[in-house]
Amino acid sequence: MTKTNLNSEYIDTLSIITKDVPPDSYIVLGSMATLSFTSKIGYERKMNDLDIIADESQVKPMKDVLEDLGFIQTTFINKRMPFYKKLLKHSQSRYLRFSKDDINVEILTTKFIKKDSSLKFDLYPNFWVKIPQESLFKSKIGAVKFTTLDVNLLWAIKYLLHNSLGKFIFYKGKQRTEDLLHLRKLVNLGKAKKFLSLFRFGYLSLSFQIPGFFLK
Repeated sequence: MTKTNLNSEYIDTLSIITKDVPPDSYIVLGSMATLSFTSKIGYERKMNDLDIIADESQVKPMKDVLEDLGFIQTTFINKRMPFYKKLLKHSQSRYLRFSKDDINVEILTTKFIKKDSSLKFDLYPNFWVKIPQESLFKSKIGAVKFTTLDVNLLWAIKYLLHNSLGKFIFYKGKQRTEDLLHLRKLVNLGKAKKFLSLFRFGYLSLSFQIPGFFLK
């Protein structure tokens, strides 16, 4: 089995649902983003799902395509998530999961706000992140090109989450550790710290920055 064939159904699905979607209106994260980088150095594994953050203007077109393909909509909200009960009321409108056979597509819908060379969007209601637009990267896996994060910022965020919230979330812990190990081989620590210095997260009007010394 070749690397491309290992996740060919996910690759084909991503190709179809992003075909007519503007490249600056969605971000692919999770396994697809990671493997698009690490497959180049020989690290590949089977994907569990396809994770996308999409501007709210593109959700209906993506949903229509998935439903035409026979996918059934549910939600990816579950009891492992922080603020589980508060998120339930948004489960069918913002935190979407589409499933067909063994293929799962998870789409977080939000509003993309572009200002001062940054892109801001909510992850939870009123809890937002802001990334530099220069950290958006056109990656490729198989024959499919898509928008994700620069490998340096992708690794930095995964590394920080793994060593904070990840200490209390054991689900897929071994997989996260293995992914990080191989991503790290591709990272320029100086660039990762630069992107992290431009990264912000916050709640309502509160804004926070993560010091680069946390990365190593």
